[in-house]
Amino acid sequence: LFPDDKKRPDFTIACWNGQFTAFDVSVVSPFTSSNLGKAAGNIGAHLNFAAIKKEEKYSEELSVLGAGFIPLIFDALGGFHDSAVSWAKKVALLKSIRRGTSFSTEKEHLIERISVSLAKYLGFMIVSRAPEPT
Repeated sequence: LFPDDKKRPDFTIACWNGQFTAFDVSVVSPFTSSNLGKAAGNIGAHLNFAAIKKEEKYSEELSVLGAGFIPLIFDALGGFHDSAVSWAKKVALLKSIRRGTSFSTEKEHLIERISVSLAKYLGFMIVSRAPEPT
């Protein structure tokens, strides 16, 4: 997308809300040293901070191209940033229309799948940092 630098969104959709849109996914932990102060003062502040950083990274160049940008920020403990909630709801709505199923069922399934994936990721990260048994 940006050949002159290393900025690469994770995926793009040609017609999301009527325009070409890039998405970048991040999983952030409230327990990292850089997030401890933010998370302690305001629930979800670390998610907002991560979203702002992503927007600063991509928005200007994408707007020149006439493209949109949406950061998909997830908390390692299972929380969703507002933009990720909106994205999940729209994906669930589109799935429900295509499959002829209920929106609420599709939304629940999608959020459960994302939450389980986050839990697996967190478990993997914990195990990978555990000291070797002696």
